[in-house]
Amino acid sequence: MWKKLSSSARWALLIAPLLLIAVGLACGNTPPLTVTLREADIDRILEQAVDAAVGVDVPVEITNVDIEPGVIRVFGSYVQNGIAVPGSADLTLRVENGMLRVEVTSVDVMGLDVDTEMLADVNEQLSRSFSEAASQGQVTFTGVEIVDGEVRISFRVNL
Repeated sequence: MWKKLSSSARWALLIAPLLLIAVGLACGNTPPLTVTLREADIDRILEQAVDAAVGVDVPVEITNVDIEPGVIRVFGSYVQNGIAVPGSADLTLRVENGMLRVEVTSVDVMGLDVDTEMLADVNEQLSRSFSEAASQGQVTFTGVEIVDGEVRISFRVNL
């Protein structure tokens, strides 16, 4: 059948799918992409976010990150009066209006008073850090899934 088509018809059949893809991209209808972050990635992102949110001079050390279905559990210590006090925090991720949102849902560090304003600052910095790590550019987030050992973040590139 291919041989029966004229030269221009063959070119049209070859170019048509490329044009459809180009039009789809021009209209912003890019296929969804997924970035997978593992525990080492989450650890690095959290270290940067905590330093940015509470200051590098605040003695917080993250010692372990455990990704479980639906939650990221972070273990570490906070130095208070020269004594390292162990503790943990739980994080959740969600997509809200095309933006990736990270929320600290619980903090369990003896003697550490986490006020609402500080928690809001940490949540905002974490959201920004995770978004930057996942997207590397301008995107619309479409979904997030936390499973054993990894976080899968889906998005569409805004063209």
